[in-house]
Amino acid sequence: MTVLGWWRRWFPKPRRAAHGRLVGRPGGFTVSDVVLVLLIVSILAAVGLPAWRAWVSRMQVEGAADRLVWELRTLQSAAIGQGKRGSMQFFPQEDRYVADILADPSTRIPPYEVKLKAMAGALDLYSVQFPAQKVEFDHTGLPSASGSIVLRAGGWEVRVMVRANGMVERSNPTQVDSPIGVAPLQLF
Repeated sequence: MTVLGWWRRWFPKPRRAAHGRLVGRPGGFTVSDVVLVLLIVSILAAVGLPAWRAWVSRMQVEGAADRLVWELRTLQSAAIGQGKRGSMQFFPQEDRYVADILADPSTRIPPYEVKLKAMAGALDLYSVQFPAQKVEFDHTGLPSASGSIVLRAGGWEVRVMVRANGMVERSNPTQVDSPIGVAPLQLF
């Protein structure tokens, strides 16, 4: 059917009947109209939902990595400012970490704990490459050892690195093997 044929089917010219009233296509939607719209919406949802899930996972892992970088830098600054050691202990099996300024008990700066599962349900503290899974900053802001922390969520991974010179930075997110049941969208 030509374009003009489709146009006339959907938008017919109104006609006048013998009694003077306009006659044409009746108002409202037909069943085929509704089915066509539902088909188009379901196809768009099937294509868009996996991409949306991947975007959400990427944003979760980026947000958690940014927070970890900020907390490491804050711990480093606090250690310099107070002239004490600051440490962050990682527990990958429990997906959590604890930060603490190792000051004398009279200062009463309590340690605080971050649970990654409470931030975003699919977020994992995948690996920690520090001796004893702990990084300490001395009073000059230098770490006890260089190393990295890997965070993963929904097929995305970000590495947070602490360099020997005290620099704390993160990598860009990279896509890794997807968990079972969540395949990446491949169009070509």
